[in-house]
Amino acid sequence: MSLYEGVLIAAGIAVLAFFSWMLGFGVALAAVPFLSLFLDDLAHQVHPMSLALGGATALFALIGFGRAGYVEWRLGWQLALVAGLASPVGAWLAQRFNPNLLWVLYFASVGYLLYRMVQPRFVRKGQAVDTRRATLLVIPIAIYSTMLGVGVGFLLVPTLIALGLEPRRAAGTNTLPIAAGIRPCIFDRQRFGVASPI
Repeated sequence: MSLYEGVLIAAGIAVLAFFSWMLGFGVALAAVPFLSLFLDDLAHQVHPMSLALGGATALFALIGFGRAGYVEWRLGWQLALVAGLASPVGAWLAQRFNPNLLWVLYFASVGYLLYRMVQPRFVRKGQAVDTRRATLLVIPIAIYSTMLGVGVGFLLVPTLIALGLEPRRAAGTNTLPIAAGIRPCIFDRQRFGVASPI
């Protein structure tokens, strides 16, 4: 990778990170197609880098959400632990799937997410969040989203909202599993003999 490409990637990721977090997404969702313009290997280069970027930006968002009081810490740590244990399965699956199928799944998921953004939201207000159900649901969410290289956020936030968490608290609580759950996923990709993303 040339210096010019490195600077272009850094500038592009900075812009994507800014707008992604403004819209309530992690940068990893937007980083996958952007990084694929510069890196050849989807499962071994693009996904680890997008997950690392997502974790780094989620850490900064966690600080902001935490200071504002929008993080349900106990639930967030439970989700982080479970997502951290389940996400290596998604990393393992990504290396065994055809990259074209991963692209189809990625764009289908993004399409569904965009569709859900324009639909009215039915939030159950005034009810306690079902933490047990959230903890169970984060397992398939972590596997699927890590397989796509995007982290748990794009599916976990709507799930937490549907389970009764207010949207700002869902977004804030979601940053903890993203920031904490990225490390084991990248570590397992390296353990399976995955090339460095750079």
